[in-house]
Amino acid sequence: MERNKFESKMLKAKVLQGLTDLPDYWTGYMRGLRRVYYGEKFGTEEEHLRFSDAIHSELGRGYTDGLKEGK
Repeated sequence: MERNKFESKMLKAKVLQGLTDLPDYWTGYMRGLRRVYYGEKFGTEEEHLRFSDAIHSELGRGYTDGLKEGK
């Protein structure tokens, strides 16, 4: 992912995080974007698996969506 695209998506997510009633979703989404942008340098493999497996929470759904959006 290019830096400009990453920064644009992060800014949009930060704004939406403050405007919606789903702040955990947007926290997970931004974490997923960071994982795509920085790769394995961001977080551990254990953290990645824990967030990826948390599909029944807003945080986990946001993380998974952020991963998809970043690719």
